[in-house]
Amino acid sequence: MQLATLRILDTAKAFYNANLDLHVADIMWEGFKAAFQERFRDVRPDQFYFSKLQTAKQGKNEDPQEFADRCRGLAQKVMGRDSDPIAQRIHRKNAERMCLASFVGGSKE
Repeated sequence: MQLATLRILDTAKAFYNANLDLHVADIMWEGFKAAFQERFRDVRPDQFYFSKLQTAKQGKNEDPQEFADRCRGLAQKVMGRDSDPIAQRIHRKNAERMCLASFVGGSKE
């Protein structure tokens, strides 16, 4: 906990300093982590990332590996969250297909 509080920066540091519940001596790691995850969770709907993935284009100075990484990151955000392992596998396969299609369609050459 002490190391984590020393390593946080910028907006996270301001959040920590303003949230006195995080300064109590008996706070556990899970509570500390949950507070930060709740505060900094992404509130955009999945449709936002789906649209970004479908319209992704390789940037002017972006090399193919960087573009592939960006497509992969967007595909992971689109991937459904399910506890069923079969459903997870299906979501992962669909995300891989969408990632590949976006990469091929958005590549410069």
